[in-house]
Amino acid sequence: MIYKHTARKGKDKNETVYAIGRNERLHGKQPEEGGYIVWVRRANYSGTVSGGLAYTWRYVKKDLGYVEAVKLINKRLKRKEFVEKLPEK
Repeated sequence: MIYKHTARKGKDKNETVYAIGRNERLHGKQPEEGGYIVWVRRANYSGTVSGGLAYTWRYVKKDLGYVEAVKLINKRLKRKEFVEKLPEK
């Protein structure tokens, strides 16, 4: 499951979009349990789509802890977009 509110554009020439998600079975559980996934939005040529580009979400890395996922997405975005610690209860 991709958390759409975490989707951000990177600082590269293509403005690649990255987002954080979580394993379906762990959605709604405590962040300490892990299961986070970093996603990237990719464009593929498609002759059947208007404009010629079809967009899909692909994972960068799976089965990460919360802090690991945040560090990876910050690295990919090339800025500190998210706080690199567990949310307080």
